Amino acid sequence: MSAAKVLILGDSFVARLANFVLKHWNPETRVNGNFDLNLEQATVSFLGVGGRTVDKLLQRDLHIVQGQKPDVVVIQIGSNDLALADLRPETVGAKVLALVERLLEFGVKSVVVNQIIHRNKIPVKVPEYNKKVDLLNQYLGVVLEPVSGAKFWKHRGLWNSKVPLLARDGVHLNEVGYFRYYKSVRGAILKAIKQ
Repeated sequence: MSAAKVLILGDSFVARLANFVLKHWNPETRVNGNFDLNLEQATVSFLGVGGRTVDKLLQRDLHIVQGQKPDVVVIQIGSNDLALADLRPETVGAKVLALVERLLEFGVKSVVVNQIIHRNKIPVKVPEYNKKVDLLNQYLGVVLEPVSGAKFWKHRGLWNSKVPLLARDGVHLNEVGYFRYYKSVRGAILKAIKQ
């Protein structure tokens, strides 16, 4: 059996995760660009762009995904969509579902959609941002459940933490947060390649 080709796709969380991995590459902490998986299990690549929404990802990045032909795609998308006052969580969720279905049509064997994370810095025009996050996460958990080849991934270690996990910007993760995020994404990859 050949190694699964894994693509981590999405917004600035993915771009920053790639930077975190490069900065903290260390065999002792088991942080590396292949998520401490041996090359017979998987090869991992990143495609993350700050400010990405589902629509922008569909317009600008889908051809790259098609070209890479990944077996597994792990998606972190939706937080920038929710920061737009006129988009409801259900609308964003329907767009994410459409993206997942397109990826599966391309021949991707497993698509994992990561849970969206709360912010400390709430967009001024969207004071209910974190409520929208909760609604989108619930929506995705329900609509992805019956889709063969799709999974909604709940991050472990990023909720109810006793230590701060967000950076000063109140949106992205700090070093401790990214280490936990790395471990959570690794778990999502392992789950997907074992399906």
